[in-house]
Amino acid sequence: MSNMKTIPVSSIRQSKEMLRGVNKEKDKYKELVQSVRSAGILNPITVRDIGDGTYGIVNGFQRWNAAQDVGLTEIDVKVLDIAEADVLEAQIISNAQVIETTPVEYTKALIQMLRMNPTMTMGDLARRLGKSTTWLSDRFHLMSLKDEAQTLVDSGAIGLANAYSLAKVPPEHQDQFLVAAQTQPSQEFVPTVQAFVKNLRTQIREGKANNPNVFIPRNKLQKLADITAELEAPKVGPVLIANAGATTAQQGFELGLKWAIQADALSVDAAKKKWENDQKEHEELLAKRKKEREDKKKAEAEKNVSTLPGA
Repeated sequence: MSNMKTIPVSSIRQSKEMLRGVNKEKDKYKELVQSVRSAGILNPITVRDIGDGTYGIVNGFQRWNAAQDVGLTEIDVKVLDIAEADVLEAQIISNAQVIETTPVEYTKALIQMLRMNPTMTMGDLARRLGKSTTWLSDRFHLMSLKDEAQTLVDSGAIGLANAYSLAKVPPEHQDQFLVAAQTQPSQEFVPTVQAFVKNLRTQIREGKANNPNVFIPRNKLQKLADITAELEAPKVGPVLIANAGATTAQQGFELGLKWAIQADALSVDAAKKKWENDQKEHEELLAKRKKEREDKKKAEAEKNVSTLPGA
C-alpha cells in the first residue's frame, strides 16, 4: 500500500541500506540539480514512515539530495508501508524495473515537447533539462541519421560520441562509416569523420562529386609512442628512403614529415587496405541483416498460414 503526501524535506532521513551513494562532483548529478532547480522533482521519491513525523528514503536518494542543494523546503513523496529490512530489496526491484529510454526515442520525445510548447525555446528546454544548448543540439542531430544508424545507436552498437559525429555526415555517405562507427574508439573515429566532412564541403564548393566508394587519404598524426620508437630505433625511415630513392637530407626530412602525418606511401597503403576491409565488412553486415529480415518475414508468413482455418 502507498499514498501520496507533501512533506518537509527536513523530515526525510537517509536509510541505513542504500543501493548507491551520491557523487556530487559527477556531471550527471550536477545536471539533476539543474533540472530540479528549473522544474522541481517531477517523479516523487518513495519513503516509509519511521515515526515522530520523520520518513526514511526507500528510493530517490539522488533526488532528495538535489532537492536540498537547490533549497526546496517541501516535496511530494509516495509513502510505502514497508519494513526497514525490506528497503534494499525494494530499491533493487525498482532499479530492475526501470527501462532506460534509448537515445533516439529520447530525442523524439524532446522534439515533441518543443512542438507542444510553441513558446519554448531551445535555451528554455536546455535549462529545464539541466543540459547545455550544445548537448541539446547534438541530441537533435541524431535525427539526421539514417534509420539503420539510428537503430544501431539505440541498441548501443554505436556510442553517442561516434553517433554525434556520424550525424554530421550527409545521409547518402553514412553507410560507408557504419562499421567504423561501431568498432573504432571516438578519438579515432571523430577526427576521421571530421576530415571527410571538411573534404566533402571543399568538393561541393568546387563543384566536384565525392564518391563514397572511392578511398580518400586523410592526414592523421602518428601516435607519440610510435614517433618516439622510430627515433630510438629507425625501422620505417630506411624503408621510406629506399622506396622513394631519396638522396638528400631535405628529401629525407620531407619523407619524415609525411610519415608523421601518415601521408607517406606506406601509411596511405595501410589506410587503404583498412578502408577496403571495412567496406567488405560493411557489405557483409548489410547482407547478413538483409537475410535476417527476409528469414523473419518468411517465418512470420509461415506462422500466419499455419493459423488459418483448415491449415
